[in-house]
Amino acid sequence: MLGISKRPLFNLIGISKNDSSLTSLLCFIVLLNDQPLIECIISDGNVINSVGMLECEYQRRISGYFIKERDLNAILTELTLCLDEPDLGNEKENYRDFLKNKSKYKEIVPINNPGIETKIHEIFRALYLRDTVLSRVMDEGLMSTFASILFFHNIEIVNYIHQDRQFQTDLFGILVDSSSTLDRKRDVVLFVQQFCSIAKTTQMPARVGLYRYMENRIGNADFTNVTQHEC
Repeated sequence: MLGISKRPLFNLIGISKNDSSLTSLLCFIVLLNDQPLIECIISDGNVINSVGMLECEYQRRISGYFIKERDLNAILTELTLCLDEPDLGNEKENYRDFLKNKSKYKEIVPINNPGIETKIHEIFRALYLRDTVLSRVMDEGLMSTFASILFFHNIEIVNYIHQDRQFQTDLFGILVDSSSTLDRKRDVVLFVQQFCSIAKTTQMPARVGLYRYMENRIGNADFTNVTQHEC
């Protein structure tokens, strides 16, 4: 598949003198709506260069319309909108800077599984791509592909956390540890809330069993001071 497994395409950013062509090329690849290709784009070795190719706002918008619409009126409308923004041709986003320097991964308890940790990072990247980088060119088919990636990644994470007893012991131990700070306990509560939200995607019997198990693990932990403060 375009030699992507060896990553030569994604290494072109910073080498090529025509970044707008790279933008068009990657827009075309994304809009092929192929799940393995998108998973390759959000992988550790490719994501920074991939979003770098999509930093040219004007070219990303035009490329998306040319590839998707095949409708002259729609293309002309988008071209007119771009022409009404004279600085758009020189406008570049800072997606690489955001992913490298501004986004933060907060780990309450260490996850001793590199594969699962990678899945967590890829979920964040997929959401960032879907909601920010590619928001102007997303269509129903592409949304469905991203939803599928998120669904299967989330299932793997839920299953891991459900099965890793040491992780659970360390996590819920924070709630009953008198030396734990309020902020640390609040982080656990927020984590459990988010985890339960993700777990809603699992099958009903597994979900009910998971909720009951977590309820038992939390036990009689005192949430008074944790929940009375704004999170």
